[in-house]
Amino acid sequence: MTVIVFILGLGYLGFFYEPRTIDDMWRYMQYMSYIDTSSLKDFLRQIMVERFSVHGLDSSQWPGSGVLLYLTAKYGNYRILSACALIVTYCSRLLTVQGNYLSARRQNSLRYSLWMGAMLVTVLPYMVLSGFRWYLSISTLMVGLYFEMNHGFRLRNLWFYVLAATFHPAALIFTTFRLIPLFISKNKSERVLMYTVTIIATVAGIVERNRIIQELTSLSTHFFAYVRSISTIQLIDNLINCAVLVLVLIAIIQLRKQYQYRSTINYLIVLIIFDIVMFTFDVFTRLVQYTIPASVIILSQISFSNKSSEKLKVWELLIPVAIFLLGVLELIVISYQSIPPVSLPWKNILLTPIFNMQSWIWGVLH
Repeated sequence: MTVIVFILGLGYLGFFYEPRTIDDMWRYMQYMSYIDTSSLKDFLRQIMVERFSVHGLDSSQWPGSGVLLYLTAKYGNYRILSACALIVTYCSRLLTVQGNYLSARRQNSLRYSLWMGAMLVTVLPYMVLSGFRWYLSISTLMVGLYFEMNHGFRLRNLWFYVLAATFHPAALIFTTFRLIPLFISKNKSERVLMYTVTIIATVAGIVERNRIIQELTSLSTHFFAYVRSISTIQLIDNLINCAVLVLVLIAIIQLRKQYQYRSTINYLIVLIIFDIVMFTFDVFTRLVQYTIPASVIILSQISFSNKSSEKLKVWELLIPVAIFLLGVLELIVISYQSIPPVSLPWKNILLTPIFNMQSWIWGVLH
């Protein structure tokens, strides 16, 4: 309950977010002004047939986000969308760690505090409020990863990856990396699933090859737009993130002997290696926003499954502490990605609920 109240409180603060012209949300606001809100059918025809684009945004490539923008333009405003994206982001991270902890046979408050603290600081609130598409996409992937850790990989888990790709096409990168380890899985059902998906994808690729080539070319262009040089400050930040990933990589390689988690551990290994290769480019900043919290989900589950009577192993202390310190450092140093511009002074935003509560109590008593 405390976690939920905390998340809702952050959602309330996010409701006062005021976009600037350089923010992604400002572009989405411009996009919403062009949306045909007469009916959902007309909007779908607009994005699939007309394929209109505003500031490079095209809902045909991310229909899930497109539908959310349609609903926002028709029934709400960007503030609701931003606040809900912040709530979903924190829920997908904190509640998955909470779920891992509650499912443990024996519970250890120190382990819980370490992993929850590490996960808490993996969010840069301003980035979530501005770029809701990316964070809804990776939040969906994290929920799917949670179910994989607790119930094993199943066909229904693929729908999380499909849904994530409708919010942001970059989720296809993580989907591909998730499927690759299934080729070498010792679990027969996972290998059969992978071969089935490969056959279906091959047939679909042959039938719709022209359209798929066009879409892949477009997505590749967007991806390589982020493979660009970065500033010295960002390079230092990337190097620190890279060092944390190396720590995680060393730990999970040692944990691969735990058979029940081998599939997701192999997935994480592939992700980390790809991230490390990209650390000198701007795209690394995006990739690591998923990889580090995904590491927390996987490693916290393994940590909680250990007997509470055992002492903390080195990796159980070192990794969450390293992630926590990195997160706090980024929240302070990269404050422009942490604290959003707001429509009211912070004191008014924080005191308004108190004044409203006092008014409500006074009305009840009188």
